[in-house]
Amino acid sequence: MYERTLTPNLGLELVVGIPPRIKSRATGSVAFLGDNVLSAKNVAPTLLMNYYFGDASSTIRPYVGLGLNYTHLSPRSVSAIGSNIGSVVDLHVGSSWGLAAQAGVSYRINDRWSAQASVATFRVKSRLTVRAGGLERSVTMRMNPVAAAAALSYSF
Repeated sequence: MYERTLTPNLGLELVVGIPPRIKSRATGSVAFLGDNVLSAKNVAPTLLMNYYFGDASSTIRPYVGLGLNYTHLSPRSVSAIGSNIGSVVDLHVGSSWGLAAQAGVSYRINDRWSAQASVATFRVKSRLTVRAGGLERSVTMRMNPVAAAAALSYSF
């Protein structure tokens, strides 16, 4: 995470990290595909505009943020699809742009160091297309992941 302070109450934050592994389960009209339909890693840089309540010198400052998230999914395996409808010929997962929001609190330890905790959510909508066993299926995946974070920050 990198945050640039624009005013005493506004900060522009860029969040990037080590890609987590995502596992999904099919529901609705594609429920026949079962559990572990897709295992993927995602890269999801997020840009947030944060508003900090209180004075810049306050020890405890709650904040809220709103911004934009880009999610790129890289499929790793499709075990359930392969076991239910034959060998996979082609798999494509589209990228997504969506809104992101967060709420958190910053605790000022001294002039340079602070501790932060936050909870964020993102809107991700992607298209999954699979060609397998002579069939082609496309479904829209909608995800609203929630991420909790704790950090130790250094200001310079």
